[in-house]
Parts: sequence; structure tokens; C-alpha cells
Amino acid sequence: MRSDTHRHDALLRLIDRVELGRSSFRLSVNLGALLEGPDRQIILARESALTIKRRGVEMRLVLGSGAFREARVDRVLLKEIARARRCFEALLSGRAASVEAAAALEGIDKSYVSKLLPLAFLSPDIVQAIVRGSQPAHMTAKALIQRINLPLDWLAQKRTLGFP
Repeated sequence: MRSDTHRHDALLRLIDRVELGRSSFRLSVNLGALLEGPDRQIILARESALTIKRRGVEMRLVLGSGAFREARVDRVLLKEIARARRCFEALLSGRAASVEAAAALEGIDKSYVSKLLPLAFLSPDIVQAIVRGSQPAHMTAKALIQRINLPLDWLAQKRTLGFP
């Protein structure tokens, strides 16, 4: 079994270069360090999208986010946005005279409609990202519905919800 010092030294020989950009992270590894002989150079590089998330004084690097993330359409989130728009349209058109009436049309509780209605005012860019499945990973129906004080301003929404 190898000691921690030996593993540490081996890892340092493997890592050739680490580059941290504004929106990407690049790691170059020298695979030649695994082979016999002092002058072997086999460099393998991997670049990944990077997002920097700030929380107070803490900063977190999130690798693999952004353009390189596999798109996954959140059907539950889309369904709740559509439901919020139907409720708002019912209130606006007069088909529902109150939140209670809109809730009855959808077959859901009136308190849920009250929490759901802000989703009817999401910016078109955010809705389009959700349709494409390219919204931030933390953005779920539950997270949006429970969010208090979702801004009406579209730019403020994008900042608040973690869009670039």
C-alpha cells in the first residue's frame, strides 16, 4: 500500500497545468508520468464549463454547467408554468372571478394557485430556456413555486434565478 506522501507526489507529476477562466476550467494531465522513463510527454487536456456561485463570503466553483450540460426538459416545471398561465388568463378574462374560482377550474387548492401565479410572469427568455432544457440545474417547479418575491423585472429574474 502506498503512503499519502507517495500518492501526493504521483498526483503532482500527473498534473501538467490547471487553467481557470471566467466561464471554463481546463486541466492538462501528463500521462507520460505513469510510464517508465524520465522524458515521456503524453499530455491529455480536458475543458469544462464553469460557473462561479457566490453565497455571502463563500464562493463555489460549479464544473460542467452551462453549454456543456446535457439538456433535460423538466416536464413538471413546464406543466406548472402552463397551469400558472391558464390561471392568470382565467382571472384576466373573467372566466374566474377570484383565485378560489381559478383554483376550482384547475382542481387545485387556492393557496397553491397563489404560489403558482408568479410563474405566469416569467420572462420569455427564461421560459424558452426551460422549454429547451437549458435552465440552471437548481431550477425546479418546487423551487420556483416556493420562492418568495420573484422579481417582475425580467433582467432581475435572470440574475435572481442564476442565468448568465
